[in-house]
Amino acid sequence: MEPWYKVATPRKEVREGRSFNPDEFAIALEQVVAGTAPEDYRKPDQFFARTCFTRALREHAGMVLRRLSGRTDNTAPVLTLITQFGGGKTHTLTTLYHLATNGNKAADYNGVSDLVREAGIASVPKARVAVFVGNAWDPRPGYETPWIDVARQLGGDAAVEALGVAAKSTPPGTDAIGRVFEAAGAPVLLLFDEVLNYLNRHRSGAEAFHAFIQNLTVATTGTTHGACVISLPRSQVEMTDWDMQWQEKISRVVRRVAKDLIANDETEISEVVRRRLFQDLGSEKVRRNVSKAFADWCFERRAQLPAGVDRRGFRGDRGEGPRVPAAPLRSLLPVPSGDAFGLSAQVASAGAVSANARHASDACPVDFDCGR
Repeated sequence: MEPWYKVATPRKEVREGRSFNPDEFAIALEQVVAGTAPEDYRKPDQFFARTCFTRALREHAGMVLRRLSGRTDNTAPVLTLITQFGGGKTHTLTTLYHLATNGNKAADYNGVSDLVREAGIASVPKARVAVFVGNAWDPRPGYETPWIDVARQLGGDAAVEALGVAAKSTPPGTDAIGRVFEAAGAPVLLLFDEVLNYLNRHRSGAEAFHAFIQNLTVATTGTTHGACVISLPRSQVEMTDWDMQWQEKISRVVRRVAKDLIANDETEISEVVRRRLFQDLGSEKVRRNVSKAFADWCFERRAQLPAGVDRRGFRGDRGEGPRVPAAPLRSLLPVPSGDAFGLSAQVASAGAVSANARHASDACPVDFDCGR
């Protein structure tokens, strides 16, 4: 039996240990927009090459693309992305950003042509995209409020003027937001992430932001080529009473007109991780033979293995593998050091990946490929 490293080829960045940098596991959507994110996220061809289009991601992206194309079937003008921490929300938003900003050019990227076909549209519609990331946003000259920032992204100075003279202090009404959409001169896509973080940091502006979100979602329902996607965490772990109060207020006003989307597909995690870590898996026949040999090896040594690992466990786990500690198995298997096949010690030792302090919910290998 050939050792795995002679059958499967890890990606270059994995061989070098670069992918185990927590900063590169965590997508920062604002950095993607600014062009400062790592290439794997910033460059759409590389991003889609590593993206696993799970069932949920295909459905969600298809709904948005249909809406931007002017379709009203199986879609909604406002979509709430409901996730657990690390559940793939930012990857989903980044997918939508790359699709809408590249338009039909995106059809050349991995998996996109199939997505377009499943969505029942002729091509990827190009849109004006406004991104609001609450944990990164702070006022600055020309971007004094979230609605001024959104307007400027959609239509420049003309869109900001459409907000009216009171925009620096007062949230716009639905008519003013409608004028901003018109100034964009194209389909519009609005992406909101980390809203609760923004509210917590700018509590004095919470009521105004609440009114803005309410009017924005109502105005979006009046468009024929527009969509608004807002991520909302499902878990209330570590939320304060104030956090939960505003989470409920924002959720209530959004869900009056929104359709909820669940962002992660737990049954497809194995494919997500495979796509992230490996460039090529080699021959399927070889893989099956290796899998059978490993299962047989484990069965023959079942008395030495941790409780819960048996032949049935390996054959009936839907490809996800048994959930047992790696250390007992590693002590029984003759695994060479990382240097023996060109992998860094960091990769070979299967160390844990810690969370990025700025995006603590984002640090997981699932997020990279499934979606956030």
